[in-house]
Order: sequence, then C-alpha cells, then structure tokens
Amino acid sequence: MPATRELRRRIKSVKSTKQITKAMELVSSAKVRRASQATLSSRPYADRLDELLQDLLQRGRNGYHHPLLQARPVKTVLVITIASDRGLAGVYNAALLKKALQFVSEQKK
Repeated sequence: MPATRELRRRIKSVKSTKQITKAMELVSSAKVRRASQATLSSRPYADRLDELLQDLLQRGRNGYHHPLLQARPVKTVLVITIASDRGLAGVYNAALLKKALQFVSEQKK
C-alpha cells in the first residue's frame, strides 16, 4: 500500500500547485488590467504634450520671436519643480528635490 499512499500524496501536491498557479494567474491578470488602464488614462496627456511640442517646434521654424525668449543677461533664476503625489514616487521626489537643491547651490556660486 505504500505506492497508493505515495500516489495520493503526489495527486494532492499537484492539485495544490494547480490552485496556487490559478491564484497567481488571477493576480497577474488584475495587474495587467490595471497597468493597461493607467496607460490608456495617460494617453490624452501624452497627445496634448505632443501637440504642444509640435506647435513650439513649428513656431521656432517660422522665426517666431517672443519678447520673453530674447537673449538677455541673467540676473535672477527661478526654479520650478513639479513633484508627483501619486503612487510610489518617494524616490522620484527625493531625487528631484536633490537635483533642484544642487542646481540652486550651483547658481549661488
């Protein structure tokens, strides 16, 4: 009877592995669905950014000269940082602020 007992143990092990694999498949499909939704929701932003850059490029080629874009001596510098408040962006925000502070300290010299 040891062969029968061993066979039952293996069948139980295979069923357990199948159950774990099915759970992993469900989790991964949910993650893929969430990632695709995030990609689709950022699409309008990317499209608008592309339009804006194309417009700026076209204006530059046409010789468009805005008074604020004229070359002049630099007296003061304004640094604008845009950080993220969504997701796990702590490292990004820390690196961004570190670079901004580094830039400010270089400008003071």
